[in-house]
Amino acid sequence: MRRTTARSASLCCGLAVLLGCGDGAGQATGSGIEERVVAIEGRLASVPAADDRNDLADMRADIRSLEGRLAALESKVIGLSGLARGVDGTTNTGERSRWRDERSARRGKLREVTAEYRQRLGEVRAQYADDPGSPEEQEAIHEVLEWYRQERRTVLHPPDVAPPE
Repeated sequence: MRRTTARSASLCCGLAVLLGCGDGAGQATGSGIEERVVAIEGRLASVPAADDRNDLADMRADIRSLEGRLAALESKVIGLSGLARGVDGTTNTGERSRWRDERSARRGKLREVTAEYRQRLGEVRAQYADDPGSPEEQEAIHEVLEWYRQERRTVLHPPDVAPPE
């Protein structure tokens, strides 16, 4: 029994090393996993048969459990690679780049709107320089401010631009 436990422990350690290893980029590849599984199966084939049927059943259960974990890992690796690539296998950096360009354009437009707001506000203040704080000046400032808010909303929340998925 102790010998079987030692074999199971070494098999688990081997699997831990297998799961921790990846290619140079830090991600396990499907072919690398398959090669390691074949190597583990080869080592298991060379292990002498267990004397006790319970030990053999325990080993088979351990192997089934490890195979299930390996399948889960493989699906996780495939899922992670799917995040970086589109359905057709291409990267979605073009979509991100387009979104980034649109965001930069909105920032530029916002700077233009802010500059125009400051210019209009300066014109209102220059117009009412002889009577600062008058109700007419306050009303004109309020109109310019409302214009600025509306333009800003239009720039920041365009109705036809959707965020990337």
